[in-house]
Amino acid sequence: MKLEFNKKSIRLALICIGVIYIFCTFAPAIIFGIAQTEKSEKADLDTLVVSSENPKNENETDFSAPPDFLDEFVLQTNSNTLTESGNMTLIDNGDIFKIYDRAADKILNVSAREFLPAAIATEMDLFAPREALKAQAVAIYTVYSRERNGFGLKNGADFSCDTENWLIYTTVDAMKTRWGEDFEKYYDLLTEITDEVYGEMITQNNEPICAAYFAISCGSTEKISNVWEGDFEYLQAVASPGDMFTSGYLAYAEFSPDKIKEKLSTAFPSNKFNFSDKPSSWFTNPKKSNAGYTNSITVCGVEIDGTELRNTLNLRSAAFDVSFTDNVFVFTTRGWGHGVGMSQAGAIFMAKRGAVYEEILSYYYPKTEITKA
Repeated sequence: MKLEFNKKSIRLALICIGVIYIFCTFAPAIIFGIAQTEKSEKADLDTLVVSSENPKNENETDFSAPPDFLDEFVLQTNSNTLTESGNMTLIDNGDIFKIYDRAADKILNVSAREFLPAAIATEMDLFAPREALKAQAVAIYTVYSRERNGFGLKNGADFSCDTENWLIYTTVDAMKTRWGEDFEKYYDLLTEITDEVYGEMITQNNEPICAAYFAISCGSTEKISNVWEGDFEYLQAVASPGDMFTSGYLAYAEFSPDKIKEKLSTAFPSNKFNFSDKPSSWFTNPKKSNAGYTNSITVCGVEIDGTELRNTLNLRSAAFDVSFTDNVFVFTTRGWGHGVGMSQAGAIFMAKRGAVYEEILSYYYPKTEITKA
């Protein structure tokens, strides 16, 4: 009897532990979803979604596919000109961005109404809910208006892009090449999004903020001072639990000891790494932020900044763990991107649960407001 009682007690304890584990893992996202669903009852939303580069199921957010390489096309616009784009006629009203195109090695003068549709297409999957796309559009207009206001390049351009590789901005011809017969449908959506939020930007003290954004968080965004120099009260860590259910949240990168030695020696030539110890002891003492990102880690006796190591090894995220098995280092990363500002996956998660774009922006950029330029 005593033995049977002990077995029952052990089974009961294991069941309780399992229930607690499941609750702790999924409760944040469930609570967040309930809160957003309650908000949706008050929101009047248009939930149109269409596909972007490679059409996928609208319930799936996939950040795993890099943009295709497209033929170069230079777009020049002048004030008060008309530009035909699909079925839409966009009027340049003098709201101009001067963009240095690295692909063409020249400066493009692009109206904001030309720039925004293309910039949205390069930054977010068009399967995303309309409100998430609008939040992305406002963030784009904000960050590049800030660059235009004096924080950008000093060679006569406000900032740079790569039209060939769809980085920051691309061209109408490039979009036609990629989308083919679906071009008008997709571009019409982009111009509608642009028209609905055109001129709106996120501000603090009447100045455009540094509206950073990225693909997927590790479950929380990161405080800016843990990634870059400087600090802003609107770029602090905020919970983003919906990201954990996004395709591409987890990733793995493998390196041999020789490859690690090569990359570290190249990236940090002045540091004296001790590679004589066994590889299993090379990575020690990781220090992580409250958000879960690696602030620093000791590598072969040298303390390295977590973001710098992420860049050196081309990891998806600074939220990583490292193990050594079968003479191979395995880095397990959570999320994708620098982690500062608005999570695109988080914006999509909120929009699907009824949040409008103003709510998304105020959540990821607290203590700011949306103003009309």
